[in-house]
Amino acid sequence: MGDKINFEGCISHGPWGGSAGKSWIYKPNGFIKKITIVHDNFIEGIKFYSTETESSHIGGKRGDNTDEIYINYPDEYLTSISGTYDKSLGFFSLRSLCFGTNHNHYGPYGGNLDGTPFSFEGEGVKIVGFHGHVSKCVTSIGIYVMPESFPTGLNSTSADNSMHEMRSRMSIPRDAGPWGGSVGGKPWDDGVFSTIKEVRVHVGESPNVIHAIQFVYVESNAKTVLSPMHGGTTGDKMELVNLDGTDEYLIGISGFYGDVNGAEAITSITFHTNKKIHGPFGEKNSLGCTDHFTSTASPGKIGDGKTNCDECISHGPWGDSNGKSWIYKPSGFIKKITIVYGSCIHGIKFYSGGSSTCETESSLFGNKEGDKTYEICIDYPNEYLTSISGTVGYGTVSSLCFSTNQNQYGPYGRAGSTPFSYEGDEGVMIVGFHGRSLTNYLGAIGIYVIPRSFARCLNNSTSADNFMHEMCSRMSIPREPGPWGTSMVGKPWDDGVFSTIKEVRVHVGESLNVIYAIQFEYVESNAKTVLSPMHGGTSGDKMELVNLDGTDEYLTGISGFYGPVEGYNGLEAITSITFHTNKRIHGPFGGKSGVGCTYFASAASPGKIVGFHGWNDCFLTAIGVHMKYF
Repeated sequence: MGDKINFEGCISHGPWGGSAGKSWIYKPNGFIKKITIVHDNFIEGIKFYSTETESSHIGGKRGDNTDEIYINYPDEYLTSISGTYDKSLGFFSLRSLCFGTNHNHYGPYGGNLDGTPFSFEGEGVKIVGFHGHVSKCVTSIGIYVMPESFPTGLNSTSADNSMHEMRSRMSIPRDAGPWGGSVGGKPWDDGVFSTIKEVRVHVGESPNVIHAIQFVYVESNAKTVLSPMHGGTTGDKMELVNLDGTDEYLIGISGFYGDVNGAEAITSITFHTNKKIHGPFGEKNSLGCTDHFTSTASPGKIGDGKTNCDECISHGPWGDSNGKSWIYKPSGFIKKITIVYGSCIHGIKFYSGGSSTCETESSLFGNKEGDKTYEICIDYPNEYLTSISGTVGYGTVSSLCFSTNQNQYGPYGRAGSTPFSYEGDEGVMIVGFHGRSLTNYLGAIGIYVIPRSFARCLNNSTSADNFMHEMCSRMSIPREPGPWGTSMVGKPWDDGVFSTIKEVRVHVGESLNVIYAIQFEYVESNAKTVLSPMHGGTSGDKMELVNLDGTDEYLTGISGFYGPVEGYNGLEAITSITFHTNKRIHGPFGGKSGVGCTYFASAASPGKIVGFHGWNDCFLTAIGVHMKYF
């Protein structure tokens, strides 16, 4: 798996307390079995032990009291945490802590219980890791959790391996945030509504800060509800974001926070919808505020009480952007694939099942009128899908190959102009498919994957099938997100993967509100710099530069718009692009939006961009990213 573990699948909460000192993270390979707490009037220090490892001692060791919590895993496991924090030391720090398991309550440990309270009482979850900040004492603490339904009827070896795999896929927050100074003042929570109709942002220009925010919600019975005013009442102006909640709805927020006259506050906020960006409201980087935040970009909307899909990993789809979208997420494992083909792939059909479940089959995606039909039979659990490759021609998937851990199948169809492939890391299996179908052809195909150990650790087919159903109903973070825009127009390009990105050069056409071209300066692992080709045309009005050192500041995501270019007979291209780093936002470059423009954004997650790919013609028509997750 490499030297670093990627964290993209468990759920993060907190941290609660202050941001003084250094950040710390404890993500053990095994399950937590002991916690040591050093405390007096504060939580001076803390240390964690799992079945495999122990953490460093976090904080100081000079507290008057030392307590040890012993957790009898697997019969007992952590389910909750609570405590208090205040600013009596001159900075926010933890004053007390309590832990709860499915059997017992431990604590409180520490001193003052009258500070600002916090708590997490998870339903159906286990606490599997911790994170926070530490200075002379423990200043904040947060948790990583996973579903309680994750299989526990395992021997210790398989349990620890499964734990290692499960928590190596973190962390998308369900109730994302809060970001900023989550200490001092009073907490607020408006709850969950059907959608959000209006946002009222009260901005202060001296100092530059968000004084308050207020929302107009819509309940499931269509009744509107005005929230309380969250914040002060002395803002210099009010900014409005009006939404209908159906055609346009909120999908994310971003902004900055930092010190404002001795207190941490939000200094700038931007609202992202499925169609455009509203803002930023406030100052991006006032008074030296360099702490940037962004919520997870995922398939869902803010305000919706439904679960978003975010645990398997999606790749693709490869092919055309036209046609009808389809998804196949079976309850069991894939056992057969039927391919109808001739000079291209006309149609495809999937079958799944387990020894304890009835076999299910998908619809035929595409058409059944091809010259040939071939069936791939997969002998699961001994054999399972690991890779896919093929080619695409204009508007269709031209050829396909599938591989398992034992065999290669194909090619089927006739080779097209543009190849694609997914060769999964060792231990990954393909568990579902998605794509687009046209009247007579398969237009595009993509895959869903999970670690093989998720399936291997299950001892019987019933639990395997149930777990499979759960996993595949919760999708998906792309590894190579995109490309967004108009693919299959012009020529594809892919710069590959590098150590980091040093510079971005954006060639903007101001008269047409379009991105003419883009170019990148990459850094290889040997520190050698590489200048990419120019992707797009050569006649932009000006060039915008984004300079990065790649270490202290690095790219974490992109967003923008694509749509028709005026005077080019409906040709669509990237019209605006914004680069998000771990410290700030660069851009937007180009026109924010126009008639018929569509908004896009890459997934916000713990990681950095290490390469780009896309399509170009006389303009930059599509762009995507290669990610390295931390």
